[in-house]
Amino acid sequence: MKNAINKVRKTTKNLGEVALFRAMEAYIKRTHNAVLVEETHQCYVTFNTKNCTQIKKEISDLWIITFSPNKNEARMTFLQAKYERKKRPIIHQGFSFTGDYFQFKLLSERPIITNASTFNFPNNILSFTNSDAIGSFGVFYIDNNQQVDMVFSTASNLTCKSGTCTTKTRVIYLNKPNKNANYVQNQYGNQELLDSFYISEFENGLLNLEIGAEIHQYSTIMNYVNSVLGSIPNVANSQAYQDFKSLMASGNIGSDLNLTPNLEFNPAILLINVDDKN
Repeated sequence: MKNAINKVRKTTKNLGEVALFRAMEAYIKRTHNAVLVEETHQCYVTFNTKNCTQIKKEISDLWIITFSPNKNEARMTFLQAKYERKKRPIIHQGFSFTGDYFQFKLLSERPIITNASTFNFPNNILSFTNSDAIGSFGVFYIDNNQQVDMVFSTASNLTCKSGTCTTKTRVIYLNKPNKNANYVQNQYGNQELLDSFYISEFENGLLNLEIGAEIHQYSTIMNYVNSVLGSIPNVANSQAYQDFKSLMASGNIGSDLNLTPNLEFNPAILLINVDDKN
């Protein structure tokens, strides 16, 4: 994955996080049974914090859904992308980057949301689970070898100074011990990647079902995801979606939700069958 991203870097002017994530997505599509839904319309949600009301933000840049029919498991995370051009992580000192303050609050605090568009997210899309892994950040940086790499972290594992209702940006910190990657055991006893300094760790965690909140335990969310995917033509006709439907039909997922999503979707959606490698 790192090599693929850096090839794009050599040929892309005005390189930013969008181009870097597209390179990452293209790599995953080449190596696994995956389908990408490109962003078409911005989708905003509104939410309240402890001191501020009716904050309006995009939910994230990328909605990643990974699943394994063999394991009858599925995970998802809403990931916000950043590109930090001036700083790099230091093992014993951590990492910091400048980010949108209320985007950080949205993904780290996971409040009840209200749709400010027609995408029809359930209002508990960020808060249906105890797992903080539902919100995350991926921050690209230039390493000591002048190569693009990426820090990954669940949003709740990041910190920043408190702001006011008019605060726009803040320096956001990842305070890291002397490890390349930190894993925790989630509420179901499975391993979950908490944070990593390297994109290789992110790739391994993603494809080993160690990134994102487990959603196969929640029938309403699984059915919502299924209804979204099935309503998008290039996804509904993909092998990845057919495999996802086989997971839905396995008997381990309930069907107690009937939602009709609108086709104006953002963030971009990346659906990956981790069992099926090309």
